[in-house]
Order: sequence, then structure tokens, then C-alpha cells
Amino acid sequence: MDTAGAALRRSYLIGTLQRLFPQVAVEEIERESPADYLASERTLHGFVSEALREYVAQESPKDRGQEESDRQRYLAAALSWYGRSRPDELETMLEAAFYHHRSEAVGRAVMEELTGRDLVGSVTRLEQYARCAYAYFLSYGLQLQERKEYALEPVDMGTLYHEALERYSRLLEDAGESWFSISRERMDELVGQAVLATYQNLKKTEILEDARDAYVLRRMEKTLRQTVQVLTGQVRKGKFVPRAFEVDFSQVSDLGALQFALDEMHRMRLRGKIDRLDTYETDRTVYVKIVDYKSGNQDFDLLRFYHGLQIQLVLYMGAAMEGVSREHPGKEVLPGAMFYYHIDHPLADGNRFRKPEEVKQEIFRQLKMRGLVNAQPEVIDALDVGLAGRSDVIPVTLKKDGTPGAVSSVMDSKRMNLLYEYVRRQSADTGRHILEGNFDCRPLSSETERGM
Repeated sequence: MDTAGAALRRSYLIGTLQRLFPQVAVEEIERESPADYLASERTLHGFVSEALREYVAQESPKDRGQEESDRQRYLAAALSWYGRSRPDELETMLEAAFYHHRSEAVGRAVMEELTGRDLVGSVTRLEQYARCAYAYFLSYGLQLQERKEYALEPVDMGTLYHEALERYSRLLEDAGESWFSISRERMDELVGQAVLATYQNLKKTEILEDARDAYVLRRMEKTLRQTVQVLTGQVRKGKFVPRAFEVDFSQVSDLGALQFALDEMHRMRLRGKIDRLDTYETDRTVYVKIVDYKSGNQDFDLLRFYHGLQIQLVLYMGAAMEGVSREHPGKEVLPGAMFYYHIDHPLADGNRFRKPEEVKQEIFRQLKMRGLVNAQPEVIDALDVGLAGRSDVIPVTLKKDGTPGAVSSVMDSKRMNLLYEYVRRQSADTGRHILEGNFDCRPLSSETERGM
């Protein structure tokens, strides 16, 4: 049990001892008397520290009754003893118990030495600052890094997926093929070429000699083949046409969507890449769709967005719309959809009586896009032509009257633009906090991230 008397989980050694000595009985002790902690200096120290912590946090259980009175009496006696015999140790315990953290800014002068006059970084860095400002400072201020290990890490797999999909898109374009008409055989051929070129470009080529890593890479190739098949099927169900891949905003120096004036002398410029940019054009309007490939399962969460933990898609949409506006000066450019695509190789529920087409359809449904869709009927139809009921492509379900149902992830153009205006203000505020050197150690709790 702990110093508060609460039972802890059994050690595995207890089970081992019972098998060796079956005649030995195990006595469960739910709670000891506070007096038991006064038997030695070691247990006394733990008792006093825990009791002080409970007192400061006001966490003493209400149901202790007489036991709580005894604890207070023994605590007073213990403190009196420490005051006479160990005054220095008592002072240390009291300072620890009543310590209150006071944040101190690093200062603008120090930050200018570390980062220069202008802040330059990725959107991911802003999300890291929102998650924990102190972790941001350690990573990007002091440039601390974990020791690199010579192995195929999850981040390497994500990089491989992205590079292979980009290479496939380039090969598709160079071969004069179209997402809407390429054959399955030709598709598999180009995927094989893309995967091979990506393997050869991998810096950690020696790791492929390891049997486990070689297996992982073979599985990745299967995943990429299925990914391309699903992405192609999703494109063919709509009217949006893939226009660009791995769009690097850092190559466009005057792109205002990712530049922020922090004050009269300092600016912040963000870098980033859009994995895929699709457009759908009408006589007067161009709708923009962006897709971010993820090796982990992710969905757009407004609460996480509000706290600055998930701002990438919205900022990228603003940048994409600005770029498309320059190419179509005579048309109105509106957000169509912002999506995450989970790069995965899911399994369908097994049933030997199921038809192959049914299994394929279930996998297709599991890999549908997740994110936010413009609620206009014209956009929904352009994403999934002739949709009736639940879509297998986008997070939308239409009711009988043709309007999006309650489970649909939709928002009208005005509200989508409000998201962009909000994240612009939020990002500028974050940049100012960084510039001032505000790196308090107050990480966002996991409960907050889950919206609890």
C-alpha cells in the first residue's frame, strides 16, 4: 500500500511465492494505522510528505473519521520531532509541499539570439507550443534531440508512405495517365516503381537487411497498393480533379496566408506542404479540396482546433485558396473540403459466405476520408456524385430530403472562413508568446485533449 494507506496492485512475486510455498497464506491489509508509520525514520518521512501534500491539495478523504483525527495528531507530533531533531529536513519538506510555480519569461533579447528577428517554422511547431510551451522551448529553442537509433522508426514509415505516394503521382502525370482512366495493371506497375525508387532513396538502406524491417517494408508495399486503389476509387466517385502534390509553401515567399505581423519589427513565416490539392471548377467558382495523408488514424476535432492542437488543415486551406485565387483571378475561390486520409491496410470482418465485392466495399468504407466538408449540395455532389444515404467516400450522410444528417461533418462556407480567421488570430498570438519567451511548464492535460 501507499503512504496514504490505500492498497496497491499485487506484485507478481506474490504469485511466484505462492506456487513455491502453497502452505503460506497471504494476508490482505487494506489500511494500516497511522501509528505504524512512526516505526522508522524512512516510513515517517513518507508519512509526513504525503500528509503535507494532502493538506496543501485539500485531498484528505471525508470518510476517515477517528482515523483522520489520529493522522492529524501523529502529523503534529512528527513535525514537532522534525523541528527539534531535523530542522533542515523539515524545511525542505515544507518548501516542497507549499511550493508554487511562478512562470518567468525567457525574454525577447534571448529569443532573438536563439531564433533571429523573424520566427520561421512549421505549423506543427505551433501545435507543439499549444500542447506544451516548455517542450517547444526544449525542442526548438535549445535544439535538444533524442539520441538517434539505427532502426526503422514509425516516422520513417510515414516518410516512406508520403514519398512513395508523391512519386506515384509524378509517374502517373509523366506517363500521361489519368486518375479517372488508369487500368489496375498499370496502376500496380507504377506503384511498384514508386516503392522501389523510395526504398533506394531511403537514407537508412542498411536497415533493410534486418528480417523484421524487411517484412515491415513488404507490408508497406501491400498497404501502398491498396491505398492507391482506394484513393483512385474515391477520385472517380467525384468531380474534383487532383491538381498538385506535395505543394511546398516555403517556395512562395509572398504567400500572405502563412505570414503574420507580430509587431512593428517582427514577423512570423510558416512553412508547410499539402500532400494533395484537388479542385472543382464551375462557370463562376473554384472549390478547393486538400488532403493530408496520415499514417495514424485522425479526424478533425473542433475542440482540439480551438486549443491550437489541430490547426494545420485550416491554415493549409487558407494558403491553398490564396494560391488558387492567383491562378483564377476572375473566379470566386471557396473551400470545398479538408480531409485526412488514413494510410492503412484494414481487414474486413471474416465470413466465408461474403462475396469479394462486399469485402472490398467494407474496406473502402473503412478508409473513407475524414475531416470537414462544405455543406453546399453542389460541393457534396462533386465529392460523391449521386450520393443518397451514407457516403463511402466522405463523412456525410444525406437524409431523405437531401440535406446532411446530424452525423455529417459539414459546415457552410461562411463558417469555414470564420475558422480561418480564428486560426490566423490564434497563430499570431502564439507567435507573440514565443517571441516574448513565454515557455511555462504547463502541458495541456490528456483530459483536455480528449474534450473531457
